Amino acid sequence: MPDIYYTDHGNGLPIVLIHGFCETHTVWNKLSDKLSGSWRILCPDLPGFGKSPLPANPGFSFNYIAEILNNWLDETGIEKCVMIGHSMGGYVSLAFAERFVDKLAGLGLFHSTLLADTKEKKKTRNKAIVFIKEKGIQYFVKTFIPGLFYHKTESIEQDIDLLVNEAFACTPQSLVAYIIAMRDRPDRQHIIKQLSFPVLFIAGEKDSAIPVENSKTQTVGFDQQAVFILPETGHMGMFEREKETTQIVHEYVNSIERPQ
Repeated sequence: MPDIYYTDHGNGLPIVLIHGFCETHTVWNKLSDKLSGSWRILCPDLPGFGKSPLPANPGFSFNYIAEILNNWLDETGIEKCVMIGHSMGGYVSLAFAERFVDKLAGLGLFHSTLLADTKEKKKTRNKAIVFIKEKGIQYFVKTFIPGLFYHKTESIEQDIDLLVNEAFACTPQSLVAYIIAMRDRPDRQHIIKQLSFPVLFIAGEKDSAIPVENSKTQTVGFDQQAVFILPETGHMGMFEREKETTQIVHEYVNSIERPQ
C-alpha cells in the first residue's frame, strides 16, 4: 500500500476531508483552519495527487482507494471519523462507506453525487482521456478548473490560479486512472439506507459538473435538515461560499456529536 501524505490539526472527533479530481489536500485549507479549533481535521492527498504516489495497481478503482484510506486510518490510530468528500472525493467516501461503515460517525457529500455516470457523461470522460493523452496536462487543467467556478471575483481568480498551478504537478497517468475510475463507478444510492446517521449533502445551484436537478432528485429521501442547495454557486463551494459552507459543516458535525 502506498504512503499517504496528510495534514493533521486540532483535537477531538476526527474529521477526514477528501479532495476531488485535479486537487490536493490544500483545497480544504480555509475550512480546515476554521474547523480545527473544534475537532481534529485530517486532509490526505489521495494516491496519485499532491505528495501521495499513484499505486501501481492494474485493478485501480475507488474500492481500492477506500482500502488504502482504511489502512491509513488504522495506521493513524483512528477508529471512527466523519468523512466528507468533495466531488470525486465523495465517490471515494461512498466507496469507503460501502465497505467500512463501522468506521464512520458521519458522511458528507460536498458537490458530489450518489449516481453513476450517464452514457453521455461516460462519453465526456473518454474524450477527456484522449485530450489529456494528445494535448497534455496543462491544456486540460487550464480549461477544466476555471469551469468549476460560477463566481469569478478577484479573490476567486487568485484561488483558480493557485489550483491550476498545483494541478500542473499531476501526471497524465494519475488523471487517466481516476477518470476511468469515475467513469466506471457504480450507482451507490443504496448505501444511504444502510447508514444510522444523516448524510450531509451540499450542492451548488449553478454547478456545471453536477446538475442541481440531479442533486434535488437523489436527496428526496434524505434528512432535509442536512441538505443544502447553495444559490448562485458552482462546484467549488469551499471557495465561492467559504463562510456558509464552514457553518454548514460545523453544524452538521455538532449534530453528529450531540444528537437531539
